[in-house]
Amino acid sequence: MLHRFRSSLIKLVVFAMLLSTLAGAVVQARSGRSHTTEALSVILVVDISGSMDRNDPQYLRETATLIFMDLLGPKDYLGVLAFDDRIEELVPLQQVADNKGTFKEAVEGNLVPRGFTDYVGALEEAFEQLHSVETGDARQVVVFLTDGEPNPHLDARNDDEFMEGYLGELWDLTGEYAAAGVPVYPVAFSDEVGPEVLEQIAGHTGADFVLMPDPGDLVVTFFELVSRLKNRNLFFANQEAGGETVEFAVSENTRQVNIVAIAEAGGVINMEMSSPLGTVTEDSFDGLVIEEYGSSMLVVLNDPGDYAKGSWSAVFDGARVSVMADTEQFVSARLLEPLDSGQYPLNEPLPVTVEVTTSGGADAGDVQAVARITKPGEAVPVTVSLQETDGLFHGEYEDTNQQGVYIVEVELSRQGEVIASASAEAQVQLLPYISTDFWAGEGYRLGEEIIVTGTLSVAGNRLPEGGELSLDYFRVEMEYENGEVVSIPLKDSGDYEEHGDVRSDDGIWSNRFVFEHPGQTEAYLRSSGTYRGADFTLERRLGAFTVLPQGTVEVTVENNELWTRPGGNFRIPVAIVSNSSFAENVILTLQGDAMLEQTSVELEPGETRMLDLAAVPAEDLPYGSYSVTLLAESDEGLTQVEVNNGELSLDVLTTGEALQRRFLGSVLTVGSILVVLLVIALMVYLLGMVLYRLIVYPQTRLRGALSYRLDPMHPLQELSLTKSGKTSVKITLDEDNRDADFLVSQGDHDFTMSIYTQWDNRLPKFLQGWRTLVQREIPVKVLLECEKPGVIEFEGEVYTKKELFHLEEFTLGNVTFQYINSNSRWFKNQRAGVDILKGKV
Repeated sequence: MLHRFRSSLIKLVVFAMLLSTLAGAVVQARSGRSHTTEALSVILVVDISGSMDRNDPQYLRETATLIFMDLLGPKDYLGVLAFDDRIEELVPLQQVADNKGTFKEAVEGNLVPRGFTDYVGALEEAFEQLHSVETGDARQVVVFLTDGEPNPHLDARNDDEFMEGYLGELWDLTGEYAAAGVPVYPVAFSDEVGPEVLEQIAGHTGADFVLMPDPGDLVVTFFELVSRLKNRNLFFANQEAGGETVEFAVSENTRQVNIVAIAEAGGVINMEMSSPLGTVTEDSFDGLVIEEYGSSMLVVLNDPGDYAKGSWSAVFDGARVSVMADTEQFVSARLLEPLDSGQYPLNEPLPVTVEVTTSGGADAGDVQAVARITKPGEAVPVTVSLQETDGLFHGEYEDTNQQGVYIVEVELSRQGEVIASASAEAQVQLLPYISTDFWAGEGYRLGEEIIVTGTLSVAGNRLPEGGELSLDYFRVEMEYENGEVVSIPLKDSGDYEEHGDVRSDDGIWSNRFVFEHPGQTEAYLRSSGTYRGADFTLERRLGAFTVLPQGTVEVTVENNELWTRPGGNFRIPVAIVSNSSFAENVILTLQGDAMLEQTSVELEPGETRMLDLAAVPAEDLPYGSYSVTLLAESDEGLTQVEVNNGELSLDVLTTGEALQRRFLGSVLTVGSILVVLLVIALMVYLLGMVLYRLIVYPQTRLRGALSYRLDPMHPLQELSLTKSGKTSVKITLDEDNRDADFLVSQGDHDFTMSIYTQWDNRLPKFLQGWRTLVQREIPVKVLLECEKPGVIEFEGEVYTKKELFHLEEFTLGNVTFQYINSNSRWFKNQRAGVDILKGKV
């Protein structure tokens, strides 16, 4: 038993090495996509042919399938197909959400061995499901689990002609997968599987496959596969059996932590998990899921939350266990270049391109990125700064003068704290360097034709095919956002008409290409072959761009009745509107007895320009009327240019006729302007007078009231100023004063005061009306003046005269008054403009 367990551990290590290759395939297959999420859309295809009865008697395929489900996130999509010579849909493709329990019920007990092995039927059904369900920008993937070679019916393997046609169907189907950008990852076990067919399936679709002699490695296989597909960080993988402690940190960027433990056959796993809050269990901590499947245990900590930030640990004992753990971040780094296990030429810059991906609505703003590259045989890495361009971080490592494995580690940080990382191992060898003149630029027009060229070189010298170089393919590929892939094979044929290649066998490969598919796409230069006996597969990312429909430009002549004198010139007023997504150069010409001085106009995307095009009549053109036509076209030929009102009437006039035409035109223009100005002035005057009569004039009469109280024991009394109808009133405390308008009897004083309006009428009446409306300020003041020897007390000061404002209180003698102005809404500020006309006493 111990020997078998050690054997499984060795397989685990070997498998981890194989999966590093698989990881490279994962990135290669979809590196051209820009993702704001790590969501997957996965069809898991499980072989249940009769051979499973002897190759997997413990039903480890079912255990691995259930663990595969647990490792997916709620935003992922999953479909499960079981196949032999029939196809059974166990789980229709749908979002995982909280449906894992339902998924497991659909799978458990339904992977019973039977029948034969129909690869084509299974992959056709998987392809149809992926393209019949809307999954947004989730990455589409097929995982194909089998224990045998294709054998769709009883006598198929013995019928060479049938199998040849069957495999032809299979390669056509994998070609459709490749064109759609969907990788198929075969995972095979048992000694009965030959690798050739599965290798070709993986190769056609841009993936790789894993071959395991023992189904006991399936749990590890699926764990690492999902970890790579989800761009998770594998931070723990032991190689020695025994009790294990997994320590990890939970931060605000932690979305999910996954731990899988595998015991030796028949072993029992015990696990205790500790957090900053103390020991936690599945019942005590929301988001912690612990699943046991025979001798395997899966621990998932999902979205732990800010309150659980800090150091965590999981202690496994009770059995000899092997443990692997990874973490998924809300903000993560995806290495687009270099590809993991990818090949790169010696003495050429090693490209580093990092995509920042987010999930759960995380913010990727204010993120910095650095790369650290360790050369073969070196212990200290070299730091390479990465610059952000178009949402990607780019950099290059120049010192690739040594063959071997270069370790590339990338870190994303925010405010000095590392929040995500990614790594890859690049194989630097004596290989050709691929380059091209293709430039993504601002994009291309639908229907536009270009000539694409590429070269393979060593030490700056181009390599023609033959001798040391043998090519399997050399091509530019366009990967569209809808999954479609368009391939342009490059030829060194010397056939310029067909391929755009000037000279054969000169090491410059070319081809003509017409953009026939609109949409967002990303271009790659890819080559595979043999150089000096060593196989190579090279890739260079050329950038993202958009293929857009041809635009239109409208040229409209604003006035097509024109005149000039012999030897003079004239101007054509035009409006040019670009409805194109590209910069356009419009070529203009006149057809007839005149010519333009300006023959081209450059327009930015969507720009509108108003121009007066200068033109001259033909030399020695006699007096008279002529027809001239304005023509326009785009210099690149695809943009449609439409001219409106382009038929022009041109009169060649004598000097007298020209002066008359110009004078009449000027008079009419000036007259029209004067009429408009007079109408505006009259409207301003009339409206100003209306405002004056409605608002200003009534304020020349006293308005409001004066309330007073002789002492706190007497009731409040009021004097109505409005009812007086006067511009000035007198209020006296002297009972003998018969000239006053109002008497306030109090017996102690004989003071008299006047309240009157003062009208600032220096401006014309209509302007006073407008000023009142705009400034909300009445040009009429209300003044209070006390006759000697009386004085007015106001806010602790003594006055003989002051301006009155709404709700102000003052005292005369022993009587306290309050002024109430019913039109106070017209005043900006109660205290504005206080004017003390006589000095303080």
